[in-house]
Amino acid sequence: MRKLFSLIKRDFHHVWGNTIALVVCVGMIVIPCFYAWFNIYSAWDPYGNTGNLKVALVNSDEGYKTEVMGANINIGERMVSELQGSKKVDYVMTSKEKALEGVRSG
Repeated sequence: MRKLFSLIKRDFHHVWGNTIALVVCVGMIVIPCFYAWFNIYSAWDPYGNTGNLKVALVNSDEGYKTEVMGANINIGERMVSELQGSKKVDYVMTSKEKALEGVRSG
């Protein structure tokens, strides 16, 4: 164990004595830290500023009427009501033609 510590101590003395080796070692420690910090910070709150984002919402679901019980099932209407209740994104209900025109015009 003493040989290991003496080897580590000798390596540190060599690095402190050589400026280029010191710069490379510090760079190898600092650059990955900065990369991780900026990457984590950028993905920390992805929905923080999406309240002003307008998203066109088009429902072309006609629904389905079951023959067994006579119930009308319309999943599209359920999804529209849930999405319009969301406060994270501003969903705008529109027609298919207006939505396509909005995509084409940017």
